[in-house]
Amino acid sequence: SRTAASATLTVASSATISLSPAFGGPTSTVNVSGLGFGASESVLLLWDGDEQTGVQQGTATANASGSVTARFAVPSGAAFGAHTVGLFGTTTRRSVTASYRVVGLSSSATAVTTGQHVALSGNGFFGGERVFLYWNGDLFRERVAAGDLADLYPLKRLLDAGVAVAASSDSP
Repeated sequence: SRTAASATLTVASSATISLSPAFGGPTSTVNVSGLGFGASESVLLLWDGDEQTGVQQGTATANASGSVTARFAVPSGAAFGAHTVGLFGTTTRRSVTASYRVVGLSSSATAVTTGQHVALSGNGFFGGERVFLYWNGDLFRERVAAGDLADLYPLKRLLDAGVAVAASSDSP
């Protein structure tokens, strides 16, 4: 006689994560949101690694639909460049990461006078990435081609993100 067996397989949904902003300087505040965790699950917020190697930045509790929100400050000693931010569900063991870039600018001078030229040096940007800076943006922004507008980094946004910025009124 033949025996039949059956089983039900439930495929767990994957978790998702988003960061806002996705770049900034050391000590910048990052807002993190995630989906796909268990209801009321404790979720670890991790910097540069997974649940075993990452540095825990906090814990959040998912709501009834498995959504979680948290915020943390980028570690003050974070090196320029790419880092990972992760969420790890302690019950479902779901894990997800996103990339965060620590960026910064330094200047050849700590103070400037009218007409003085200042050299800026950037760190943490992608190789070949076009980086635009502007001061009180409107006039400079009007001179930028429409296709390049997405590459502009408003100074206020950089300053709010904790990025040290030096500039002069002699923008190109």
